[in-house]
This record gives sequence, structure tokens and C-alpha cells, in this order.
Amino acid sequence: MYFPREEYEARWARVRSTMRERGYETLVVWQRSAGGFDRAGDVYWLTNYASSASGQEPSRDGVSIGRGFAAVLFRAGLDPELHIAEAVQLIDTSQLVCGEIFSHTTDPSSGLPMTGC
Repeated sequence: MYFPREEYEARWARVRSTMRERGYETLVVWQRSAGGFDRAGDVYWLTNYASSASGQEPSRDGVSIGRGFAAVLFRAGLDPELHIAEAVQLIDTSQLVCGEIFSHTTDPSSGLPMTGC
């Protein structure tokens, strides 16, 4: 990790502050996390996660739809959740900074718990 956990928590606090100012209790931050040079963006900045996938894997038989994408889910009172499109056991979770990590290897967009949003 390039930054201590406290740096990430300060980033989360700024996100939460903006959410409160705008009256939001839930926020989903989506980003393409694989392939190209755009991997260093919002999800990476918030959790230190970037996919090792190329983003060019075929989507067939319901597998790997959206594999190049990831999301961070902010909900009031909870640590941010990281939602990824690859198996958690394939990544080094000790380098990630977030609450829970959820793997959605078939379709990350359908796996986000949007109840109450």
C-alpha cells in the first residue's frame, strides 16, 4: 500500500461529507478497473484496488460480464464495500483498504445491494 489506512479513511470522510451536504445516504462509485491507463481512478483512489484483468476477456455463458469494472458502495454508517468482478482469492486483499469485499464473477452490476437506495 502506498498510503496508510488513515489516508484512505480521510478520503472516505470527504466523500461522506459531500454525501451529507447533498442529502445522500448511499453512493455507488463505478469505474473501469481493467485495461488501459485509466485504471488509476476513483475506485483505486478510494480502496487501492485495480483489476489485474485486461478488460478484453470475452463475456460468454454468463461469465465475466463486466469483468473490467469495479464499484465502491458507500452507505451511511458503514465502511465502504468493494464490489469486484473477479474471485477474491485471486487478489491480495492485504493491500486493499475497505470494509467487505464482494465478488460478482457473472455480472457486477446486478450484484450490488440496492435495497433502500
